[in-house]
Amino acid sequence: MDAFKVSFEVVAPLLILMAVGVLVRAVKLLSAETFSKMNRLIFFIGIPALVFQSIVTSSLSFDGFWGFSLWIIIAFALVFALLLLVVPRFEKDNRRRGVLVQGMVRSNDAVFGLAVAAAFPGENSLAVMAFAAALSVPVLNAIGVISMEVFRGERVKPLRLMLDILKNPIIIAVILGFIVKLSGLTLPKIIMVPVGHLANMCTPLAFIILGGILTRQSFMDNRKTLSVVCIFKLVVLPLLAVGAALLFGYRGDMLLAILILFGAPTAMSSFPLAAAMGGDEALAGEQVAVTTALSLFSMFLFLFFMQLGGVL
Repeated sequence: MDAFKVSFEVVAPLLILMAVGVLVRAVKLLSAETFSKMNRLIFFIGIPALVFQSIVTSSLSFDGFWGFSLWIIIAFALVFALLLLVVPRFEKDNRRRGVLVQGMVRSNDAVFGLAVAAAFPGENSLAVMAFAAALSVPVLNAIGVISMEVFRGERVKPLRLMLDILKNPIIIAVILGFIVKLSGLTLPKIIMVPVGHLANMCTPLAFIILGGILTRQSFMDNRKTLSVVCIFKLVVLPLLAVGAALLFGYRGDMLLAILILFGAPTAMSSFPLAAAMGGDEALAGEQVAVTTALSLFSMFLFLFFMQLGGVL
């Protein structure tokens, strides 16, 4: 019962916030365009503030994270390589291949992951997740671009790719957070108080926005393809990742971060990338919407059984 209670208390508030977003969209209080603009606010201000605050205020020592970092990078590389081989076998359209590959690898671990970690009762859950999310941002952004370029038939430009990654606001927040943390500086309240307000805004607003982007049509189009995406993204991939992590001895906050990295819904940023690079943008948007809606239930089940097993 304790495992059920903790899992329910993590997931239920997020589900209610998403329901608020659905209601706001249904009564036309806000338009789809407004939700899109609000999402940019979260991406450029809310998430960076949350990441910066979690690193600066953390009691963690990050000296022992090199092995954890390497494990995550290798795991993502193996999943990416597997999908590059498998997806072309059941999808013949190049405009959809890149969309499917990046959709099944890239996770919304910044918004979704940090929110779940923040709701979890572990002492350093948020700080560990912030570290893992910061590491995954450049890796997954690179995977997203490479996925689209490979099936578009154009060469990947490493320098341009690196500059795009370094301009990511989450990466900038992580770099600044580590500079402050490792230097031992104590920032004044005039800085940390507004940062805290922005960080506190992030989770509720982000999930209201996620609810607002869902539409009935997203659940109806491409049903067979979306079923494959959801089964792999929300069930198979996190099962494989958590199972492998357990074999390597990961438990607690690090195991939670691995679950979220590989079991979170498809990253929202995969949609504009697909649109900009000639992919099937309708499929890209539907992946985000459907995996987001179902991920709260899949995450609840994973949290419940992992708590029951005593590994979280």
